[in-house]
Amino acid sequence: AMIFAANQQQTVGHILYIDSCGGASSSSYDFEQGINAARMKQQPVIALVDGDCCSAALHLAAMCDEIHYMHPKNRIGSIGTMAAFFTMRDGDRNTVTQEVYHERYADVSMDKNKMFRDASDMKMDEIDELINENAREFAEHMKALKPKTPKELLTGRVITCEEAEKFWTKGQN
Repeated sequence: AMIFAANQQQTVGHILYIDSCGGASSSSYDFEQGINAARMKQQPVIALVDGDCCSAALHLAAMCDEIHYMHPKNRIGSIGTMAAFFTMRDGDRNTVTQEVYHERYADVSMDKNKMFRDASDMKMDEIDELINENAREFAEHMKALKPKTPKELLTGRVITCEEAEKFWTKGQN
């Protein structure tokens, strides 16, 4: 949608309204394509925080030309990655609802979700490796996008937008 908007003659800039605790780290790169399309057309891209701007949402905001916020107590930060998943096995019964979990994969899909299925056997090394690599990439990209990012904020800490004026935000609007 942003690439489409960037290509419209009447578009002069973009405001990304953000109120999000985050999401998939890989989605940030999709947004980067849209932001780059706008920049190629000399259209500014402004992030406007109204609530939370954490994790992947901060990654998105950091790619913008400026970050503004609605209220000084809006929250920003949480640079880091995590994974969460259920480890129920095929045939396990929920002790409360008595529902039985069923999981089937096509014969040719033997690797689909393998890492998570193997984690049921407490083999977490692959998942740890993946999330640690994603966290390193996220931190490196944040430092490249926002060089004034304090080292102590690369650990998942969340602060107010007002506190972030020293290095991320441009002020209240």
